[in-house]
Amino acid sequence: MKRNIILIICLLLSGAIWAQQNLAKNITLNARNQRLADVLEIISNQGDFFFSYNSSIVKRDSVVTITVSNQSVKMVLDYLFNQQYEYRESGNYIIIRRKPITATVTIKAPTPAPEKYYAINGLVSDATNGTPLAEATIYEKTQLADAISAYDGSFAIRLKQKYQQAALTISKTDYTDTTIGVHAGMNTMLQVLLYPIEDNNVVISPDDYLLPDSIASAQQTDTSKLQKIPGDSSDADNRWLTQLFVSSKQKLQTWNVGGWIAERPFSFSLWPGLSSHGRLSGTIVNHFSVNIGGGYSGGLKGFEIGGLFNINRKDAGYLQAAGLFNLTGGKQSGVQLAGLANTVMRGTNGLQAAGIANHVQQQMNGVQLSGISNTVMQSTKGFQASGVANINKLTMKGVQLTGVANYN
Repeated sequence: MKRNIILIICLLLSGAIWAQQNLAKNITLNARNQRLADVLEIISNQGDFFFSYNSSIVKRDSVVTITVSNQSVKMVLDYLFNQQYEYRESGNYIIIRRKPITATVTIKAPTPAPEKYYAINGLVSDATNGTPLAEATIYEKTQLADAISAYDGSFAIRLKQKYQQAALTISKTDYTDTTIGVHAGMNTMLQVLLYPIEDNNVVISPDDYLLPDSIASAQQTDTSKLQKIPGDSSDADNRWLTQLFVSSKQKLQTWNVGGWIAERPFSFSLWPGLSSHGRLSGTIVNHFSVNIGGGYSGGLKGFEIGGLFNINRKDAGYLQAAGLFNLTGGKQSGVQLAGLANTVMRGTNGLQAAGIANHVQQQMNGVQLSGISNTVMQSTKGFQASGVANINKLTMKGVQLTGVANYN
């Protein structure tokens, strides 16, 4: 047993020593008026390791002058970055990051709130430089309460006393989400720090010492962050119908939050933004939805009826009916019925019936019925019937009936 414990301790110590070996390596450097990126490559060559950093926070084209002899890599980096950055080792990589600023989350002691609601006020700032962040989304998932930070980063949100627990999530495009537990029933003042998403990394690799110095860089993109980019969060958000009927503030909330925050059994809406889910409706998946005028939601798993229109940002099923149009940003399964048009930005499995047109951006499996046209941008398998034309950009397997033309 003692021998095993000693062996484990030795392994841990050797791993710790190995983990620090790149920063501890000594190098000799003589650079005069050279680009920072070129100097980092020289260091990478001498130390035989990789550098990784976010190009949005490291000024690669800045000109530096440095002369050192047999000094550690860490000392050289501290000089180059004026000790404003931190360095993490991961395998044979040295990751350069800006040092986070320090701040206290709670900046005012909570006080009891005697009413049915209590208030959370706060400030949202960039964690790397302290800059106030405007248009950040602050929301409580259970209560579906939300707020948007002002130009100076300030926000105010009211929460209900009846809930025993509460947590605020702060989201903003291109920043990492932050969730903070709050004192339920207590008025509180918060200071919130958001860290930028480092998804634009540059990697500098060590080249052969005998070859001329050259920058070997690669752009690395984390696909899990793509949903946080405005416009890419859902194809439905880019359609002119969504631009026309959904307010900019509601779209901002949806883009900031990105993914889904909840499923709800029921939703009632007079108009996008005037619904039981408020401005967070674009992040909610509903099971039963009634939209008197029109509705804007994250998705559907059940039945939805709209007096004028239904807009679902992602997948929808299993029955949609609207007086004018249905717009689905993801896949559609089941039945879609519309007085004018049905539009699906992914694939369709089931039945589409519209007074004027059906449009599917990818493949269609099932039945399409329309007064004028059916359009599928990929392949179709099933049955199409229209008054004027059926159009498939790829292949058709099944039956087509039309008054004028079929195009495959």
